[in-house]
Amino acid sequence: MRDYRELTGKAHYDRINRIISVGMFEHIGIKNFPRYFHTISQLLKPDGLFLNHGIASDTDWKQTTGTRFINNYIFPDGELARISTVLKAMEDAGFETLDVENLRPHYGLTLRHWIHNLEIAKHDAIRTTSKATYRLWRLYMAACAYHFNSGSNAVYQILAGLRGNPKPTPLRRSDLYTGTEARTIRNSEKNWGTQQT
Repeated sequence: MRDYRELTGKAHYDRINRIISVGMFEHIGIKNFPRYFHTISQLLKPDGLFLNHGIASDTDWKQTTGTRFINNYIFPDGELARISTVLKAMEDAGFETLDVENLRPHYGLTLRHWIHNLEIAKHDAIRTTSKATYRLWRLYMAACAYHFNSGSNAVYQILAGLRGNPKPTPLRRSDLYTGTEARTIRNSEKNWGTQQT
């Protein structure tokens, strides 16, 4: 809910009060990754968690007809990085990558639903904005659906903690979704203790 450049202080956020960034880092510019991820690392407590959710590309951001269209009409100054560029910037800022999930197939479907809903609400959308704006966003979402379906773009959720995080994280991704994180960690610690004695 706040601009990362306005966040100050140290070690405010933990596992309960997490830092979650959704669809934001694509808009800060690749050259700003070091500041962005360093700011977040400074705001986490040693056992804190950070979820970064955003779009990545299979190539570096290049000046093409498509990227110029996006920058001129949809997202000024937006840039998509490779997932490897994002992970390296996070690691350079002191993060340990705990989990990376690619939601590409889901996002292709989501875009198709958005296009369908926009078409249903076409007259309201044009009345609220303009016919040109409606057509721009319909074209943009259709092109994005194509790129997600073809595999050139993807949405990644990266769960990270500070390197050397003192608290264990779930052993399986299913524990992240089912809310059994605490039970799994307790059981694994108990079983580990039993194995060591």
